[in-house]
Amino acid sequence: MFPRNSALLLSISLLLAAGACTKQQPPTARTTATAAQAPAQEEPAAPPAPAAPLEQPATVEVPDGLDATLSMPHRLRQGNGSVKPPLWTAQGLWPRVPANLYGLKSVEKPGAPAWDHRSAAWYASANGSLVRLSPDGRLTVVLDNVQGHDLDLRTGQGAELLVSREPDLNITLRNLDGSGAPRVLLKGSNFFGPRLSPDGSQLLVSESRPGGGRVLLLDLNSGARQDLGPGVSPTWHPDGERAVLARVTHNGEKLTGGDLWEVDLTSGKARCLARTRKLVELDAAISPDGKSLAFVEGLTGDLYVARYPEVQ
Repeated sequence: MFPRNSALLLSISLLLAAGACTKQQPPTARTTATAAQAPAQEEPAAPPAPAAPLEQPATVEVPDGLDATLSMPHRLRQGNGSVKPPLWTAQGLWPRVPANLYGLKSVEKPGAPAWDHRSAAWYASANGSLVRLSPDGRLTVVLDNVQGHDLDLRTGQGAELLVSREPDLNITLRNLDGSGAPRVLLKGSNFFGPRLSPDGSQLLVSESRPGGGRVLLLDLNSGARQDLGPGVSPTWHPDGERAVLARVTHNGEKLTGGDLWEVDLTSGKARCLARTRKLVELDAAISPDGKSLAFVEGLTGDLYVARYPEVQ
């Protein structure tokens, strides 16, 4: 549970008070005239401007009985060259996470929204605090003094945790109830994209190196660190026992290839999920039931989906 003082609502008013100010008539002095004096008339106030629309996440429809394989995936949406990671939740597949989701449009320094599958809610950093986002635009303060914009969190079942990349470039772990001191997990500008496991006990982190990106696995209880090998944009399989990442090639100027790989976190063994010669597969998103997988094509931004290729 969140601390009681975190229940304070940070109201973001989305109604813009428009229209001219009402013109006031000066008071009329009392006279002895026999004719009654008409009262001063006030100009009617202009109606308020319509509220700015809240940016809502929009899901894309995935075909029922999807039979496409990763070798020949189904294209759901054509891109415009901009690569935005998709997100798959119990409510559906989002082709991207809106930067100005719900009330964040009115925040001076908003962070990227993060989805917590346990509470089925969106969270983000806003003006130095962690807030919970509501569809009506309200922002509920959960934790103060959160400056990082690249974050992930888990609630419930004993794992009330927030992990973030702070402005000092450290990957930091906090308790959501505010207890204890923040714990620095990794130091340095080459670490980014922390992603908590479904049960909150482990963490995937991307590391930038001169020879190419690597993916690290951290055990939050023991502190053990494991190098999962080359890769970028890792994500968790819903079973918490596997990670999916992209292994890419480039010519120094642009990407020339990319395939999705699965890493078994117990054995450390990796397998290529598919080799598509004409597609650069990036930013995998796995459906909550583990049966489907979406990804973004790294050159066009096209969104594809296919069956998750389980080992037979």
